[in-house]
Amino acid sequence: MVADRTHNVADAIALLGKALPDLKAHSAHRAALALRALASDYSEAGRYGDSANAYSALLTNYRSQFHAGDLQEFSDNLHTYELLRGAPAQVIAGSTGFTVATRRDPLGNTDVPVTVGKTEMWWMFDTGANISTISLSTARRLGLPLSRRSATTQSGATGNEAPLRTAIIPELRFGGALIRNAVVLVMGDKELDINLGTKGHYVIEGIFGYPVISALGSFTISDDQMEIATASSSSARCSPLYVQDLTPLVVAGSQGEDLTFSFDSGASTGTLTARYFHAFPEQFASLKPIPQARAGPAALALCKAIPCRR
Repeated sequence: MVADRTHNVADAIALLGKALPDLKAHSAHRAALALRALASDYSEAGRYGDSANAYSALLTNYRSQFHAGDLQEFSDNLHTYELLRGAPAQVIAGSTGFTVATRRDPLGNTDVPVTVGKTEMWWMFDTGANISTISLSTARRLGLPLSRRSATTQSGATGNEAPLRTAIIPELRFGGALIRNAVVLVMGDKELDINLGTKGHYVIEGIFGYPVISALGSFTISDDQMEIATASSSSARCSPLYVQDLTPLVVAGSQGEDLTFSFDSGASTGTLTARYFHAFPEQFASLKPIPQARAGPAALALCKAIPCRR
């Protein structure tokens, strides 16, 4: 599990595979956790069929060990990786030390330049995206063959289950790096259409997701550029990073305690759990209740800033 959380994928697959038989015989709970980690590691290694098999086993044998939200995620992942069964694994080539220009999109997120063939595009840089995603119109513009069958996933734009198909981009360039066999989810334009109110609509054409991001190394992001290197330089501002189910986790301090937060560069606001709210009630004491009619994503922005160790 330590190998899995610290992104040592090959070691995690070998060690979890070796431990699973004994765990299945003695602890359903630990076996379920190990199998969940193994399913994620398989997908990261490009073993999509093995990942689908693992998610199928979770749903068949360990449903009682998870909440309904987890089970929906497993079902979505199972059907998605079934579409990718037999697909070639992602490979990174070229330079991993370079700088690219960035820009802010209408949502306030960081966009980065990517190139497929002769087509240059700006995609959202989103550590919270478990798989890179493009719109259907983008897939058609690139001439990508789509999977014959479809699956569903939770749309980050709407929060609802949305239909998708999959595609493989043979070569995708990002700065000096060449990503071969880049897996993308293909969603309808309406699923990536963000209503900006009086400013109209913004359709996201592509999202640069975690599996590609994690393979490139470290990132230093400023207002208008991003520096990519094979490894980061240690500094007083560094915090430990981990990963769970393709979700990056960062350790931050609050009132002398080390806490774990998901790290989602595509999120426009921070989100705190009820567990955090009850653990640090004094941080919320001055907040006024929000009328029910106005409650929603905007309400999250009202939380006071949380002091964290830098």
